Amino acid sequence: RQGYEFLPQSGAQCHGTPFWRRLNQAGLRVGLINVPLTFPVSPIDGFTLVGFGAPDEDAQLAYPETALQEAIETYGEYHPDAPARDSRDEDGHRWLQGEIQHQWQQVRLAVTLSRKYAVNVLAINLMLFDHANHGVRLRSDVEEALRVTDQHLGFLLEHLSPENVLLFSDHGARRVIGHFNLGRWLVDQGYLALRARSTPLTSNDWNFALNRALQRGLNLAGWHEKLLRRLLVRIAVHGPQRWSQGLWDWCQRHDRLTCLRLRYQDVPYPEASQAFMSSNLGGLCFNVQGRELAGIVAPHEVPALEEALIHELAAIPDPDTGEPVFQRVYRRSELFTGPLAARAPDLLLDYYASRWTLSPKVLETEGYFCRRPYIFGEHATEGMFIFSGKAFPNSLERHEITLPDIPATLLHLHGVAIPEDYDGRVPLHLFAPRFIESHMVRYQPGDPIAMPQEEITSPAGEMEAVMARLRDLGYVG
Repeated sequence: RQGYEFLPQSGAQCHGTPFWRRLNQAGLRVGLINVPLTFPVSPIDGFTLVGFGAPDEDAQLAYPETALQEAIETYGEYHPDAPARDSRDEDGHRWLQGEIQHQWQQVRLAVTLSRKYAVNVLAINLMLFDHANHGVRLRSDVEEALRVTDQHLGFLLEHLSPENVLLFSDHGARRVIGHFNLGRWLVDQGYLALRARSTPLTSNDWNFALNRALQRGLNLAGWHEKLLRRLLVRIAVHGPQRWSQGLWDWCQRHDRLTCLRLRYQDVPYPEASQAFMSSNLGGLCFNVQGRELAGIVAPHEVPALEEALIHELAAIPDPDTGEPVFQRVYRRSELFTGPLAARAPDLLLDYYASRWTLSPKVLETEGYFCRRPYIFGEHATEGMFIFSGKAFPNSLERHEITLPDIPATLLHLHGVAIPEDYDGRVPLHLFAPRFIESHMVRYQPGDPIAMPQEEITSPAGEMEAVMARLRDLGYVG
């Protein structure tokens, strides 16, 4: 992020050596299609075709560039992502057809380019099912996306005949019934400030606020309400400040949302906040003095702020079931280690077992829960890992494995030493005995601390389209 502004991550901000570089260094050619953080593209022994997370205009979408030119001649114009959903397509059914065609193009390109560049390893990210879960209302459409993805996987296996396959998802999926307005909750508890409007309250503002408050607070209507409202508006505009403030406090007690909308923009003001959201994915950052540009929380106050937020967030119940909305609230130190851990949010909210997603808007709803979801599905914590091929036993047993184990497993599968700074391990219990006997786990030095991958820059304004797409899928506000 830059100051209080959060930007989409790209390969330009990566640190360390990615797994494909390690494979290249060992003499293995690699193909990458739609793999996160591969834009902006950089040289690779093999090929790269970027996808989700890359801008669509005036950008190099492939390395080498001739790979994309040849692909276009065969399969038509290529875009890194499918077209955004039309607002008139409320169920997302028509939009899903575009997503299906986009993934089908990527799958065919994977086969064509893998053969052309004779790669030893292909990494392809299939996002159809994830996007369908987020963006379509009907469960039957989500199931159709899963069936199509299975067909696409079958196409890859049939035409590439790989010796080994690592199939995994970086998260699970769940359906949601609405969203929890985390921003509004933070405002009401005094943790998050909103940016004030630049103009003072007008007579019309007072008229509207008092109309709502008189109807709700005193149940007044008709000429009695109009007469009293006119009198109170004159007092609010022309009377002493303490009378105006008293009237405003009374209006807020009976219609807080209207008063907030009249006085503030629906834009967080992190510089005046104790805590602010890092995204719609449950990250909270503290506005700490000496760390943030305009910090207001003294370093010695952080533990108390941390404890208060953890306790209060854990006590928020689902209005229907009474179950906690947040299964757990993690401190940064519980999830992240290493020299770059300080870049992570201070708190991370686990809402992935609830029926709700988080809303990017603060002044959107009357209460904290809204049953009109802007997305229809969300992530869940339990992903899927399926390993198959000559290196693995023919077994359907369930084993424990985590995402950080995947790069180590991939390198070991191809006889490459594991960097010593990897967080993951090689799950030897998943390999066939004959493979274990002939492949000893070896290690190599890791990267220097905070080593930049490369000095790659993105042109100014190039990521704006990426931000728009992330908003469409509910990742950012």
